[in-house]
Amino acid sequence: MATDLRVTSEVGYKKSISAFDAIGPQLETVLDLNGVRTNSTPLGVRVLSITTTTNYLIDTGTTSSAQTITISNIGTERLAISKIEFEKNGTIPRPEFGSDWFISSVTTGTNLVTYVTSIGIEAGSSKTFDLAYYGPRTGQFSNRIVITSNAPAINSRYVSFTFQDVQQLFSFRLIPLGYVTTSTRFSQITYHDFTTNYFNGTTSTMSYSLAGSSGFSITTSSVAGATVQFNNLTIGNVNGTYTATLTAITGGLTATATLSHTVNITPGLYAQYGTWISPAAPNNSIVGFSYDLIEGVKTLTIGIGGGADGSSSFLPTTLPLLLASNLSIQGGEFLNPYQYWSVVYRIPLDETARTYYTKNYLVKLQGNSYDRYFGDNLGNNSIFIVEDDGHGNLLIKINKLKEQLSDDDNFNITLQNLTRVLFYYSPIDIGGRYYQLGTPKGDGSQTDLFAGFNNDGSIRTYLVAYPTQP
Repeated sequence: MATDLRVTSEVGYKKSISAFDAIGPQLETVLDLNGVRTNSTPLGVRVLSITTTTNYLIDTGTTSSAQTITISNIGTERLAISKIEFEKNGTIPRPEFGSDWFISSVTTGTNLVTYVTSIGIEAGSSKTFDLAYYGPRTGQFSNRIVITSNAPAINSRYVSFTFQDVQQLFSFRLIPLGYVTTSTRFSQITYHDFTTNYFNGTTSTMSYSLAGSSGFSITTSSVAGATVQFNNLTIGNVNGTYTATLTAITGGLTATATLSHTVNITPGLYAQYGTWISPAAPNNSIVGFSYDLIEGVKTLTIGIGGGADGSSSFLPTTLPLLLASNLSIQGGEFLNPYQYWSVVYRIPLDETARTYYTKNYLVKLQGNSYDRYFGDNLGNNSIFIVEDDGHGNLLIKINKLKEQLSDDDNFNITLQNLTRVLFYYSPIDIGGRYYQLGTPKGDGSQTDLFAGFNNDGSIRTYLVAYPTQP
């Protein structure tokens, strides 16, 4: 028995680029094995096009940056999208559809996540959505996006491939991500500490910058982090809210943190009445005074000697750092309180007639103690005696130096010179003074002696004989 078996084949045209199922041509010509040539109907009425993506670079265990996918209708009639499927081979797709999309359902299977929609795209128009990928493990992966539409059969399912490279990437961030702080004190300095948290490596260089209010400044910085301060004095102690952004940069990577600081100072609680700094003699023989109103309380602050907080203890080098402002209202606000002064006393005055001894008001000791070498009886172990008449007029005296001094000859020179530190002129300081505050007065054997402050902050002095005996 003979069988008439006819075998046919069609040879057509199909465009393919890097494994993409592509759009067919506007007119296809088909030639079968029998030599029959046919022309198909035009396919240009509804033609879908989709942008391709660049490779997704993902840090292991994180979500990549999103890329925008654009679906376009390059045909001549309205195109309807019914379904978008995302393959999840090794990575997990995370699409974000805008409000112009209508997603009726989402189905998650073993290998696919399917979004059912009924969106239409007019001829010559397009729709977009954002697509990111989560990479749970290291590797290189390829995943398809399959879009089903009402385009002619040859183009009704459009396939595009995405590629993900999941690596252990170096990155970092600032901790915390920001600060919201408030200050209520005059000339208050508020500190904000940031640390750098590194992922998958470290760096040897890190730079920082600040953008925003001038009240903020960077005080310290390193690859480990940075400290930002807000200084009320910088913005004139004006109440308000101030903001800034801290940016850390290494290589091509950046991390940011935000700062918001509110100044809320009650007027009338702060004032600076007066200051005075003595002459200077060798071995840190120098004293500074600041008379202020701090949080509504009249306060006297006294500093002795330099060489603290990393500054040189050799007095000529230290002198420019020994400022009265570092003892005044803001003195306790510094990162290192009362900067560069080695010994500091802060005495709150209770506005009654009474006497104050410095041994009871020590707020900083970085170096040698002076009190133990001065005084006797009630003033024992106090270098300074402060008398308040009850009206804020202050008489300040140096106590008597004890006979038994230290075992350090240089320190003993400091103690002896300190007994003359309130004199504007002294020709007998051991080692000679670096400068005098005045010249001999009166009959040539007299000088001014600092005696304290009046209640308005003006300086009180007496005309006395200048010292002639060690």
